[in-house]
Amino acid sequence: MSNDLSCSLRSVATSLLGDACWSEGNLVEARQAYAQAVLISQGAGNIHMSSSPNSNLADILVEEGKLHQAARRVLRDLADGHITGRGKFSPLAENVYAGLSRISYEWNHLEDAEKYVSNASSFLSAGERRFSCRGRCIVSKVKALTVQS
Repeated sequence: MSNDLSCSLRSVATSLLGDACWSEGNLVEARQAYAQAVLISQGAGNIHMSSSPNSNLADILVEEGKLHQAARRVLRDLADGHITGRGKFSPLAENVYAGLSRISYEWNHLEDAEKYVSNASSFLSAGERRFSCRGRCIVSKVKALTVQS
């Protein structure tokens, strides 16, 4: 088995360990597993493979109230490109913008939250409109808050 494939499989397995820990409510172990999965993916030179565990890690940081750390992680994903060879953003960019939306919501920057949700959905073609549950939740929260004010 090639080293790249081995690293990819280890990254997926480690990310799944993070999922299992998170589902059991163990945020410390989940955070460690996701961070390790990101490092393995990046070590293999596969930035796309690191997107999901990095997004999950940012979500945990938000849960822990570490919004600036979460924002840095998400923005790093955006800076890493998640761009295909044709100069277009990959569908993984949806996760990045959904994460930025959630962080903006937590900071009570509702206009930014709404903008990022819109950006997230715009990266998906009409055939891929499976917009994330996370993004839809942010839209609902922003609308509820703007109606109240």
